[in-house]
Amino acid sequence: MAVFARDRSGRLHQRSMVDGEWRGWVTLGGPRGGQPSAFASQDGRIDLFVRGPGNVAYHRTYSNGRWGGWSSLGGVISGSPTASANGDRVNVFVRGSDYTLWQQDLVDGAGTWWSQRDQFASNALTGAVGAAAGTGGTAWVAVRGPDNAVHVSTLSGS
Repeated sequence: MAVFARDRSGRLHQRSMVDGEWRGWVTLGGPRGGQPSAFASQDGRIDLFVRGPGNVAYHRTYSNGRWGGWSSLGGVISGSPTASANGDRVNVFVRGSDYTLWQQDLVDGAGTWWSQRDQFASNALTGAVGAAAGTGGTAWVAVRGPDNAVHVSTLSGS
């Protein structure tokens, strides 16, 4: 199990539990910005996402006992990214600068492209995006709308 948090200065840290014991905090460096979102696969790989300078989404992978470097996923986002599993890929969802839902898929750790989703009206997202894996390759996405209510949609494919 791994936990990710930012300290008061915005630095990103990780703490892991190994064999039932918590290890110390490790500084991960990288872009300062929004809250982290991570997805761990069954093989021990961790995909970590943050919003960084210039309101760009960034990604870092932990695999084979080591962290890789940070890479930009591009785009201009207005909220922290969130991720969920979808078969052999990781779906990344963000609130774009236009306050609509955008998605990028990572296949074998490599990003594809940003696609705008049309499940929610333009300028409809006011809070962070949440996502979870659904059945049959779908994803459940939850957002807070301008009415302050939580809206949920089931998405298939990108």
